[in-house]
Amino acid sequence: MKTSAQLENDIWEINKRCCQELFEVVSVAAVNKKGQISGLSPRLVIPNYNTNNFSSEGVSTESDTCTKHDGEVVGSPLIVVDEKERLSEQEARFIYASVVNLSTYYYSIETPTMRNYNFTKNTATETKAERSALSDLTIYDFENEKLQEKVNVEFKAHNCAFENIRKDIEKLLREPVGLGNWFHVFENADIGTIGAVFEKFKEAIISVAANFNDVVPKTIIFTLVVKNMKFAIMRKLEFSGGKLTHNASDMFAIYEADGKSRSKNNKGVIQINPNNNLGWTLVENDEAILGGRNYARFFN
Repeated sequence: MKTSAQLENDIWEINKRCCQELFEVVSVAAVNKKGQISGLSPRLVIPNYNTNNFSSEGVSTESDTCTKHDGEVVGSPLIVVDEKERLSEQEARFIYASVVNLSTYYYSIETPTMRNYNFTKNTATETKAERSALSDLTIYDFENEKLQEKVNVEFKAHNCAFENIRKDIEKLLREPVGLGNWFHVFENADIGTIGAVFEKFKEAIISVAANFNDVVPKTIIFTLVVKNMKFAIMRKLEFSGGKLTHNASDMFAIYEADGKSRSKNNKGVIQINPNNNLGWTLVENDEAILGGRNYARFFN
């Protein structure tokens, strides 16, 4: 039987491997433009948007949300106007499953939750309908002759709506599974985009912790991947006794260029220091390092 620390280390390494795989995923548009593809590229490719859904200015006319089969609304993929590429959370989910397939763990997709949740309101009665929700992916280990749920994983793409983030944070915190895993992908991002998502994380976590008394002591691993810039950031958030072990406002903060005081307009830097409670771990790609780290300005 693996300890909690061993499980966290394994999921941390799986996340890092998924980041590296995502860095190498190519789009149909980019390959067709170049007329070549690397033999080392993952077999998963990023499709194009239907160009009929774009206006003359190159802006998508598609809805900014997509719906799962159970009716839960989730955030949409980012639109890349130049290439009309469509990167979504689904690419991350397929890559993640392929990496777990190489491990000793097992997994299920769209796993019904153990608890019921109030994500929709009955407008006729002004009460909320309570029902089981879905976790995007659940990781199991085989222990004591049974498959035991060990990790719930939620996937998100781009700067999605606050409520989409809050609902999934609530599931991660309230489900009686000891480890949560948040895997968030961006096609491209600047510090303002990351700062905006940080604000939603912070607000969601504080809201859930304040409004529910059944938050399970646990660790959540956050991974944010910026695919085209070929970097990712990772860190752990810990809950104990229903409370954060450190301040969410500090954890999800953008700092001034000196790295000492928090920015008031989300323009500044992210602290990279995995050895203290405020710092993130940076995951990089060799190609990005050789190319001069065009994201270096994001970090202190």
